[in-house]
Amino acid sequence: MMERNSPVYNACFALFCLCVIPAIFLSPATGFAQSVGAQPAEKDGVKGGEGRIKFDITDTIGRPLAARGVVEFGDGEGQIVLEMPGGVGTLQSPLGPARVRVYVYDEGVPVLVSIDDIVVKAGVSSFVLVTLLEGSKETGPLRRYDQDFDLALDSFELAYGTDPLDPASIPGEKGFVWKLDTLKAEPGWYRGELHSSSLYGRGQESVAQLVKRAEDLGLDFLAITDRNSLDSALDADFVSDKVVLIPAMEWGDDRRGVALIYGPRTLVPLTDNVSEGQAMLVRVQAQGGIVAIAHPCFPTNPWLWGFSHMNAVEGWCRDWGAAPPMVLGQLDARNLERKDGKLLHSIAVAAATKGKSANGQAVLFWDLEINQGLQAGIIAGSRTSHPKVAMASPITYVYANEKSLRGILEGLRQGRTFVSSGPDGPRVDFIADVLDDGLNYVSIGGVIPINQETRFYVTVTGAKGKRLEVLYNGLPNRVFTINEDEAVYNFVDFPSALGSYRVRVVDTPTDPYFEFVEMHAMTSAIYAREVVSVDPTGRASWIPLKSEYVRPEDLEENIRGYGDPSDSELDLGVELVTPDR
Repeated sequence: MMERNSPVYNACFALFCLCVIPAIFLSPATGFAQSVGAQPAEKDGVKGGEGRIKFDITDTIGRPLAARGVVEFGDGEGQIVLEMPGGVGTLQSPLGPARVRVYVYDEGVPVLVSIDDIVVKAGVSSFVLVTLLEGSKETGPLRRYDQDFDLALDSFELAYGTDPLDPASIPGEKGFVWKLDTLKAEPGWYRGELHSSSLYGRGQESVAQLVKRAEDLGLDFLAITDRNSLDSALDADFVSDKVVLIPAMEWGDDRRGVALIYGPRTLVPLTDNVSEGQAMLVRVQAQGGIVAIAHPCFPTNPWLWGFSHMNAVEGWCRDWGAAPPMVLGQLDARNLERKDGKLLHSIAVAAATKGKSANGQAVLFWDLEINQGLQAGIIAGSRTSHPKVAMASPITYVYANEKSLRGILEGLRQGRTFVSSGPDGPRVDFIADVLDDGLNYVSIGGVIPINQETRFYVTVTGAKGKRLEVLYNGLPNRVFTINEDEAVYNFVDFPSALGSYRVRVVDTPTDPYFEFVEMHAMTSAIYAREVVSVDPTGRASWIPLKSEYVRPEDLEENIRGYGDPSDSELDLGVELVTPDR
C-alpha cells in the first residue's frame, strides 16, 4: 500500500490534480455531447439513403441517465424526438447537416445539457456520448445547477457561450428584446385588453387593425394572444406610441386548458408533460413574464393542468353570465380525486357548483385557490377575434408605476388589478389602513397583518343604484347600496386568521342566462397574513413572516357560505351549493 506523503504518493496526487480533475470539469463531455466517430453501415444494417445516430447518456461513473434526444435537420424543416428512459437509444435520420440536442430528465423535467452539430452521412452511424458530472446521486438534483431557471445546465451554458444568470439566454434559442419605451412616467390605474386574437391565430383582424381599435378606444395597453404563437408580437405593425403593446400568447390546447403568457423573452413550446410545462412557465416568470390561467371553467377547454405558481386568473371572459358552466364529467381522473368522499381540487369543486356561469365558476375556483395560499390577481378579457366583438368588454385595470411594458407587467405580478364590464363600467379602488392610524396603507394585492385592527376604504365611481359587496375568503362580509355616482365607504375589521378581502359591484341581472348575479366590477384581494413589524414601535411597516397552506382536504370550510348549503351537501359532491342571490 502506498504510504501517504511519500514521494511517489505526492507525485501521483499531483498528476491526478493536474490532469484528471481538469479533465472532469473542463472536458466537453461534462456539459455537452461529442460525436466521436462513425462505423460502416453494413455492421448496423443502416439503409444506404439514411444515417443512424446512437446515444449513450451517463453520469461520471457510467450510470445511465433518463434523457431525450432531439435531432433537427434541414433549415429547421423538421425534427425527430427520441425518448431514452434508459439513457441509450438509436434513431434513423435524414442525410445532411443536423443539430442534436440532448436533455437529461430531473424529476420529469428535461434539462438541456448538450448541443452537437453533425453531418449525417449515408450508410454511417454517428455517436452522441454525454457524461455528466452534475445530476448524479452524489451531486444532487440536476436543476440545482441551473441558477437562472432556464432549463439549461449552467456548465453547458458557460461552454456554449450563453449567460447562466440570464433566463432569456439559452443555448440554441433566439431571445427576444421587447420595446420598453415609457409612454407616461406617472403612477396610476391603466386599463386595457389582455385577451384578443389576430390573423396569426383564430382572429379575423390584422395586427394593425387590432392596434388601431385599441388606440381608438383610448386603451393604455393591448395583448394579442394567438394560440401557441408570438408571431403577432414580431409583426412589423406591432407598434404604437399611444398604447403599450404586450407580447403575449395563449399557451395550451382545448384538451387540457389554456394559459395566457405575457412578456416571454423566448419561445414557449407546448408539451404534454405536466412537470415540463410547469418548469417552462416558471422560466417565463424568471424572464420577467406573467402567467395567467385563461377562463379556467369554460366547458370547451377547462383547466386540467393543475399548475402552481400562477400570477393571475382570468375570472371574467366575454359576457359575464352568457357562457354555460362546465360539469364534473369534463374533468380527468386526476382532478376528480377525492378523500373521504370529498373532492380535493378547486377546479372540481367549481365544476360541482350549480347556479353559476363559466365565469362564476372561474371566480369560485380563484377564491378556493387563494384560500389555499395562492396570491394571484384577477384579470378579464374580451377574447375578441372579430371587429363585431367589442374589445375591452370586460376590461382589466392595472395599477402601475408608469405606462410601459415593464410597468404593466410589474403591476400584474403584484396583483394590483381590478376588472370592470367595459371602458364605461364602474371603477373601484380598495385600500386598507393597518392599525387605523393613517400611517400604514396597503393597496390591492398587498398584505396586512392578522390580529390587528384595520380600517378599509372603498371608492366606487359610475355604479349608482348597484350593490357593493365586501367579501372575506370569497364569502359576503358586508353589503352597501351605492347611492351616488362617486361613493366612498369604510369599515373596520379585525382579521384573526389567514384570509383575503376583496370587493365587487353587482346587480340583479335582467336576463340571468346561467347567473343570478350580474357582475359589474371586482377587485383582486388584499391578503391577511402572519407578518411582523420591522419597526420596534410596531407602527411603521410590515413584512411577511410565513405563508400558510390550506390542505385540499380542508376545502369544506373554505366553501362554507356559498349559498349556505345544507350539511348533506357539504360532501363536495355534485349537489354542492345553491346560486348567489
